[in-house]
Amino acid sequence: MPADRGFAGPWAHLFEEFIAFKRSLGYLFPEDSVRKYRLLSHHIASFPADPRVLTAEMAEAFLDPGSRAPGTLWVRRNTLKQFALFLRSHGIDCWQPPDRFDAIPAPRFDPRIITSQEMAKVIAVADAMPPSPSSPAGAAIYGMLLRNVDRTTELASGVF
Repeated sequence: MPADRGFAGPWAHLFEEFIAFKRSLGYLFPEDSVRKYRLLSHHIASFPADPRVLTAEMAEAFLDPGSRAPGTLWVRRNTLKQFALFLRSHGIDCWQPPDRFDAIPAPRFDPRIITSQEMAKVIAVADAMPPSPSSPAGAAIYGMLLRNVDRTTELASGVF
């Protein structure tokens, strides 16, 4: 969105007042941050609704996950929440996202290097090892040790 488009809609003056207010509190408000609020103002202006109310429908459309990354959704939620708090301080009725708003669950990270199928193959090879003359119990110990390592990684990763 070009920087020269400015704010749009019935609350254009309130967006400018909000940014001036934040800057007066000592917050740095670079052009990148201003652009996020311009995006919100153009989004709100696209709704043919009462200009004195920020509805849940308008807010949820702004927070619609679409193809956005979870980090982008967090930024949008925070942008909306800050402006909604500012509107409430000016007596404007508005919907505000809850504190624990999770639009998309974070992707699960499984820190295993060896998959369960690969580990099963390694354990099968250890079980099939013949006893060694220098260590007759070695073959049994290898299998037990590998099963212990496999179970430990399952517990550490939370995969059961």
